[in-house]
Amino acid sequence: MKERKTIPMAVRYLMNIILVAAFLTALNLLVVNKTLSTYNAKVLMLVGVNVILAVSLNVATGYLGQLPLGHAGFMAVGAYASAIFTKNFDGRLPDEVNFVLGLVLAAVLAFGVGVLIGIPALRLQGDYLAILTLGFGEIIRITLNNIDNVLGFKLTYGAAGLKNIPKYTSVLNAFVWVAVCCYVIHTMMKSRHGRAILAIRENEIAADSCGIQTTYYKVLGFAVSAAFAGVAGGLYAGYLGVLNPGNFGFMKSIEILVMVVLGGMGSMLGSVLSATVLTVLPEALRSFSEYRMVVYVIHTMMKSRHGRAILAIRENEIAADSCGIQTTYYKVLGFAVSAAFAGVAGGLYAGYLGVLNPGNFGFMKSIEILVMVVLGGMGSMLGSVLSATVLTVLPEALRSFSEYRMVVYALALVLMMIFKPSGLLGQYDFSLSRLVEKLINGELFQKKSKTEKEGE
Repeated sequence: MKERKTIPMAVRYLMNIILVAAFLTALNLLVVNKTLSTYNAKVLMLVGVNVILAVSLNVATGYLGQLPLGHAGFMAVGAYASAIFTKNFDGRLPDEVNFVLGLVLAAVLAFGVGVLIGIPALRLQGDYLAILTLGFGEIIRITLNNIDNVLGFKLTYGAAGLKNIPKYTSVLNAFVWVAVCCYVIHTMMKSRHGRAILAIRENEIAADSCGIQTTYYKVLGFAVSAAFAGVAGGLYAGYLGVLNPGNFGFMKSIEILVMVVLGGMGSMLGSVLSATVLTVLPEALRSFSEYRMVVYVIHTMMKSRHGRAILAIRENEIAADSCGIQTTYYKVLGFAVSAAFAGVAGGLYAGYLGVLNPGNFGFMKSIEILVMVVLGGMGSMLGSVLSATVLTVLPEALRSFSEYRMVVYALALVLMMIFKPSGLLGQYDFSLSRLVEKLINGELFQKKSKTEKEGE
């Protein structure tokens, strides 16, 4: 059997360094020579920020297998930490030193907050982890909004916004940090720590039984994800020049999550590409940018033989299909019945209000309904009745707190999930060295056999 040639590790690193250096040099020349307009340069800065956000969230979502919905909160911590530091030391330190120290501070503080939140939050999974992390994210946003009143002096300037932040972010340093982020996360995931994180994602109980410290590695993955979100926040502050807590709300977390899901959870290249596309495309097609996120919600189910069929599909669709249940029919039936009663509720709402506006039926209305279902217990009719009653009556009883009534958590699902749940690239990661190795061994255009695929 012919011996397969491989590239030494040192050569692999050298190839990647040369490629990144060439890319950064070319990008910098385009900016310096004014080939790129100021507008295009600013879009590229935003691409860099969003790539770091998506790649960092991919650690917690794709590699660790958790569902945090408070990533914007860590971004906010980093943004305000870096902005306050650079603003206070502007002119007292060289610009480059001031900016780097501000970003390091942003990463350290976001890492610390990630550890503090991760220890209690990562005891939970799925929807429960989502609502807890979203709650923490909202706490961070509200704290930034109101902390000046508690401290008695101006620090974040609340809703008025933190202004006159030095605009240190450039296309070059934004993409340098993209390279640093991708390198650190890639290296971590290829190390024993990364393999431990992946083992936890595949089967936490099995990983624990093999001696892997699951709590430690879950918190580590979560905190590293938070740290780079803090770096992205610092770059965002240096790009924008003004900060407002409203920039870091629930919708920002959903936007980042959509980037990860669209690119493929567990794929770094997928996160980079989807973040780039979802940043550039709305700018290229501004009139269509409001439609870039398509969200679907899960419907409630009936208790009858049809309902039992639907529940069987939920538990195990393959087994239900093998038992003769028409899975497509019952899935469509459940969805349609759910939509029908939503229509009845819409008719009652129209008769109650007397005036209708399309703005009343936006994304946040869907999230409000989903919160009622999850809060009451998914699959419990009584729970839905009670939670809907409480979430409708309580804000009226406590009107002064009504604006805080929604501790929202939700799962952002895009149309892509219907056709390819794993995302565009699944768990595939691009490797230049692997490509060259295939070229050397004449495997580039060869089709893999079924046995080879199973062996991988």
